[in-house]
Parts: sequence; structure tokens; C-alpha cells
Amino acid sequence: MAFRTWGRLLLTALGVSVLAGAGQLGIAYGFGVVRLDGAFVDASVNRWPAQLVWVGWFAVVATVAGAVLTERFARRDDLPGGTTELLSIAGVSALGATVVAPLCMQPARAAELAGSVDPVWAAGVCAALGAVVGAGAAIAVLLKPPFGWGVAITAGIVWLLALLSVAPTIVSDRPLASVRLGVLEPSWLDPAAAQRLSMLLLPTLALLAGGAVGVLARRAGWPPLRAGRSRNPPGYGA
Repeated sequence: MAFRTWGRLLLTALGVSVLAGAGQLGIAYGFGVVRLDGAFVDASVNRWPAQLVWVGWFAVVATVAGAVLTERFARRDDLPGGTTELLSIAGVSALGATVVAPLCMQPARAAELAGSVDPVWAAGVCAALGAVVGAGAAIAVLLKPPFGWGVAITAGIVWLLALLSVAPTIVSDRPLASVRLGVLEPSWLDPAAAQRLSMLLLPTLALLAGGAVGVLARRAGWPPLRAGRSRNPPGYGA
């Protein structure tokens, strides 16, 4: 019975991560945040690498989302969660998040790059690396749930900046502009000013997000992380 229950939970982790990855891509494609087809032959703000960063980010968030939701279901059903179970949840969630790879590789077939890089394989590799990084992040979140709050707040900030950047072009007839992860660059803002702002805005928001996580963790009763000081053995240094 327990085996069948854990099997259903692992299927839940797989399904949630698949939906999270595909859902993020659907929103990003719809708003023009990510565009993997077309010509990327100019040198403006490294537009093609900026798209690949988004691909990896979507896989990371999808993996963490699948692992966290599955762990909540396991806790609700009072199922024991040892190291093996946590690693299994994180691994299956990462597997589901790799759905980002084929969904990005197909439109990347129409990408035109200046160098000799294969855009199809580049998109697939970035999605796979994002899933691997997401598995590590998911394990950290499962062991220390306050880390999950940090991931949620950071993801919300990233999406807010992206939507604010594309909003002016959505309501106008101008072509959609490229958007970099964590950078506020609407069409009315000078590119040089956006570059200078990016050096200050995201670190500041990350600092505020970290402070908010600390406050929430303290109110929830989570103990602070402390590093113990080791004592020198008797006679050490004598």
C-alpha cells in the first residue's frame, strides 16, 4: 500500500513539474518574453544568451514547484519522508522539468545565429542543466522549507520585472522587445540606463527578498542557521 501511495506521489511530482515548465513557457511565449526563433545576428545585449538563461530558469522553477507540492501531499497523508524519498521526489521533478527541452528545441530550429553554435542543442542543454540545478535547489527546499519562500519571492520578482518590461510593447503596435532575466528594460527606457539599473535593481530586490524570508522564518518559529565554533583539543598550540 505504501509503495502504491509513493508511486502516485512520484507521478504527481512528474505531472506538476511538466505543467509548471510548459505553463511558464506558454506565458513567456504569449507575452513575448521568450522568442527562440528569428535572427540573433546583432550584438545588442546578447539576445540569444538571454533567451537561454530563461530556458534554464524555467526548468529550475518547474523542478522546485513539483518537489514542493509533492512533499506537501506526502505530509498531508502522514507518509514518512526519509532521505531516499526526498531524493526520489527531487529526481522525478527534475525529470518532468526536462519537458522544457523539447518545447524550446522545436522553435529554436528557426533561430539564426551569427556563430557556429547549434541553437537546437543549446536550448536542450540549457534546459537539462536547469533541471539538474533545480534538483539541487529542490533538495535544499525540502530540507529547509524557508528556502522555498525565497524561491517563490524571487520567481515573483523575475516575472514582475519581465511583464513590466514587455507591457509598453504589448499595448502598442511596436514589435516585442527582448527581455533579459531579472532586468527591467521597457521600450521607453534607454538601453544604457537599463544596463546601469540592472547592476543595482536585482541585487537590491534579492536583498529585500532575503530579509522578507528571514522575517517569515522567524515568525514561523524556524531556528536560525548557525555555525558552531570548534574547540581546540587540550594542548593544541602548546
